[in-house]
Amino acid sequence: MVNSPQWGLFESVSDGILHPDAIGSLVKAVLAADGRSLVEALQFPSEHPKPYDPLTLETPWVSGACLAISRTCFEELGGFDDSFFMYCEDVDLSWRARALGFSLKTCPQALFLHRVTNRKMSVSTVEMIYTSACLLARKWRGAEFEQWVQSEMDGLRKQLPQHYPEPVPVEWSKIADFTAHTSFAKPRW
Repeated sequence: MVNSPQWGLFESVSDGILHPDAIGSLVKAVLAADGRSLVEALQFPSEHPKPYDPLTLETPWVSGACLAISRTCFEELGGFDDSFFMYCEDVDLSWRARALGFSLKTCPQALFLHRVTNRKMSVSTVEMIYTSACLLARKWRGAEFEQWVQSEMDGLRKQLPQHYPEPVPVEWSKIADFTAHTSFAKPRW
């Protein structure tokens, strides 16, 4: 992780590697938006299937796998919500950013090697995903989605979490997109 007072946080997790030009490209993209945008790197060898506009580079949410956020933006958003251990924390951050007027962009010039598409998921990993998805549903007022998560957890013979995060303002809940279940946006393919 690179943590600079001027630029904010740039993170590369242990399951990925940044292309040598990625950080420079991410910084340029954040500066081009006057620090008012969350900018994700383009994952390869397989791109994330969520959409982004090829002209504006807008995307419905940014992946936390490799993400650039100006310090000002990060502080205004209050950072990541500690309610989420892993999974969905980036979706929550993205939706809060949109609610506060920040843009969400993909930076195709910033490449991030992220080989996770063919991983077998253990029951415990799937449980973590659904636990976070349930918390996201509760926070963003997605009752129908929470019911879907409940049915998935029932199939795993697992319980939903007992935690109920503070819900977002009602007017923000229109930003949430649960129609594609845990993809949180209609996939490109």
